[in-house]
Amino acid sequence: MLASDKVGLEMRTHIQGTALLIMLLLFFWYALNVSTTIISKALTDNNGAIAAVAKTKDEALYEPLNQTEVAVLQAKLLDAGYELGPLDGILGDKTRAAIEAAKTALGLEKQPDRLLLLALIDGQEGQDSNVVGSSGNVNSNTDSTDH
Repeated sequence: MLASDKVGLEMRTHIQGTALLIMLLLFFWYALNVSTTIISKALTDNNGAIAAVAKTKDEALYEPLNQTEVAVLQAKLLDAGYELGPLDGILGDKTRAAIEAAKTALGLEKQPDRLLLLALIDGQEGQDSNVVGSSGNVNSNTDSTDH
């Protein structure tokens, strides 16, 4: 191997190494920009995965009921005289029909299910098989056609 060939080979190796280093730096710069954007958005955006935003009382009312809450609602509806099937925590057709009937009886037709649950919990303290209506009147709900 001639000296000029050796210098050319070394120079080509250095150029290739430099090009590889530049490509790696560009890749890391891009990755850093993307991750910074994602993290910044997550920390500042209301819908971010990291930032937890406290819900207002009104927003919390419209959250879907979880299985335990559905089971409590079913028990309260059964105590109030509505027929709805098994107390299983599943929001089925019979439970939905009982919810709608109770909402109608309480004047809560357009209100969320959670508000009905709260009304039944508040209204049934000390009551047996009755629902206290929004006017304070006690309504007996024993109609068996509500299933």
